[in-house]
Amino acid sequence: MNTIVKIALADDEVLFRKGVLFMLEREKNIEIVYEASNGEELLTYLNNNQENLPDIILMDLKMPLLNGVEATKKVHKKFPEVKIIALTSYDTKPFIINMIQEGASSYLVKNASPSDMIHTINEVASKGFYYNDLIMGIIHEGLIFGTKKQKVVLMKNI
Repeated sequence: MNTIVKIALADDEVLFRKGVLFMLEREKNIEIVYEASNGEELLTYLNNNQENLPDIILMDLKMPLLNGVEATKKVHKKFPEVKIIALTSYDTKPFIINMIQEGASSYLVKNASPSDMIHTINEVASKGFYYNDLIMGIIHEGLIFGTKKQKVVLMKNI
């Protein structure tokens, strides 16, 4: 892949965000264009830089001011060309299903390996989405058994 993938990071945990940034900056095809500590900062950046949007946003779910779920919903609606990878410590079915319903192109748990993160970024950059076996199983189960909206509503309160 020769194309440069522009990434924005949205995570309120500075040490984690800087660690991800440090790791991704070593990749030849990845450029970090912005770091946000919450969803409000991210949306302000996107609104002020519409001529130079990131290709992908790595979005934490639990952040102050505007959480990742609400930020994903707003970004997906206003900037549908920007892909969102949920990057979170939450790996329960309601969180995963809700983020995918809100427009996340992929879902990555924070304990994933660096190679998994880079693989996910490259897959989303080339195909527009990427779901690993765990996420595919949850999506498949949701399609077969239906998803309970009541559970998903809990996500709104993060």
